[in-house]
Amino acid sequence: MNSTQLSIAFAGLLFVIAIALGALAFYKLSGWKILDRAIVAIAPAICILSFLFAFNQFLIRFEGIQWGVKGNWSAVRLLPSFALKHGYQIYYDPNSGPITGMIKGPMMALAYLPVTLGSSPVVAVILGSLTATTFFFVPILWLHFGKSWKDVQTFIISLFAFLFFCLLVVISPVLRYVAFSVHADAIALGLSAASCAVLYYNQQRDRFSTLFLSAIFVVLAIWTKQVSLPIIVAIPLFLLLAEGWRCCKRYLLCLFISGISISAILIAIFDPKALFFYLFVVPSNHPWQGEAGKVTALLQTAKELFNYSFWPLVILGCVLLYHLFLNVKRKTAISLWFKQNPWILFVLVGIFLVPTAVLGKVKVGGDINNFGYSLYFTTTAASLALMQLAIAAKIAEIKIVAQSVKIAVLALFSALILFQSPKVFALIPTLSANLAQGFEKLEAFPSQVAYRYAKNHPEEAYFPWQTLSTLMADGKMYHFEYGLFDLDLAGFPASEEQFYEYLPENMKIIAFLGRNDGYVLKRLPEFSRKIEVEELPGWEVYAREE
Repeated sequence: MNSTQLSIAFAGLLFVIAIALGALAFYKLSGWKILDRAIVAIAPAICILSFLFAFNQFLIRFEGIQWGVKGNWSAVRLLPSFALKHGYQIYYDPNSGPITGMIKGPMMALAYLPVTLGSSPVVAVILGSLTATTFFFVPILWLHFGKSWKDVQTFIISLFAFLFFCLLVVISPVLRYVAFSVHADAIALGLSAASCAVLYYNQQRDRFSTLFLSAIFVVLAIWTKQVSLPIIVAIPLFLLLAEGWRCCKRYLLCLFISGISISAILIAIFDPKALFFYLFVVPSNHPWQGEAGKVTALLQTAKELFNYSFWPLVILGCVLLYHLFLNVKRKTAISLWFKQNPWILFVLVGIFLVPTAVLGKVKVGGDINNFGYSLYFTTTAASLALMQLAIAAKIAEIKIVAQSVKIAVLALFSALILFQSPKVFALIPTLSANLAQGFEKLEAFPSQVAYRYAKNHPEEAYFPWQTLSTLMADGKMYHFEYGLFDLDLAGFPASEEQFYEYLPENMKIIAFLGRNDGYVLKRLPEFSRKIEVEELPGWEVYAREE
């Protein structure tokens, strides 16, 4: 039996075990209602399927990390953390220092600092991806399981709500990218979600300890990426509506004190002039994508965000319509409704993040990851709203709705097992081959190849898109090509003196793989002779004209 057949047999065995466990649970829980027993019965199969889906996504993302443009970015985004480790600054005066393209907050570099324990670029990127995924999912786990572990039925409902969230992540190109890539986004979103989670479960939201902890997470998120800024409006608004003006004032005070304190520490560590330049001046001077007018561009980008957010919005729309009907019947006060439905906090945050998410995407260099700031929170709100409805099934007034939610969840996941299981089995040969060739592919990782070459030929090669490799190999930090282009785009091109100062001292070649924007070669026209280098197979290598 070859490795592919063995993998298929192993996956099949997992499904057989899952089905057997489900049948056993259905039999043992004879005292439960038939619908609840059916949901529990399919839980093991859903868990196995979710694991295989997640594993597949990890491999897909890792394939992208190795050979795609986003792979170059994944390694480069760790450059600021390694720069700190090697004694460099991450924000220099605009006219000095190596240009890294870092226009995010310093908390990104600090969050990825543990990754610098990695001994090579490929290890660092793997650790970085795991770090991003941890920040992305841990607050969601907390939100779904924070108080459900004491009761079996509640735990099962929470599990399905969490799996539903994971399903929406897997089918969303935006959230897949954010969850599994090295980026500031997962860090900022995780911190933002933690700030909301602190308030979500705490019934005494006006306590200073609770408010301060939430405020600290908010400030850290903003210092990770500027797109998070509107959260400082969304959370106080929720507290005003749910708890009243007194609690809102307390939170604003906590935000003020936390903001001043954390900002003072970061400004003391990093040059304030350079911080302002790279975090505000450069991004604000970036041109917009496309040739359409600004209003048209904003509307088109907003429509794109709406398309990506369609399913979470449909779910939230149905839940909100039901609550509107129930509130008219009960005549519930608005403040009480907000207090009883804390998932609405995530809806507010998602709404308030729409403007900065759209602006982040519409500028040159913007990508769909910016949509993740709004979509992450609306998706979280959708899963939490469904979870709350299902848990409240014992309340007579909403029993029918709660049962309907359970039926919908059962139908959805049953369909998932029926239609997606064959796809997973069809992918197993590819997954098996990828695993079998895993170590070879790790060695072919572009940043790893550049790292080995730089080790063998110190300060002789310039890799404009693998600057992490040379920093790890010989401790020297050089200009990142897109960082140079980015500053030029904003109207602040590097001077000749600054440009040449942070190039390899004995530079003999310039090498590219996967991406060459032409900016470096334009500024170094003497490197126009294309050559082949045995240690860099498949690379685009340039040397000086003889």
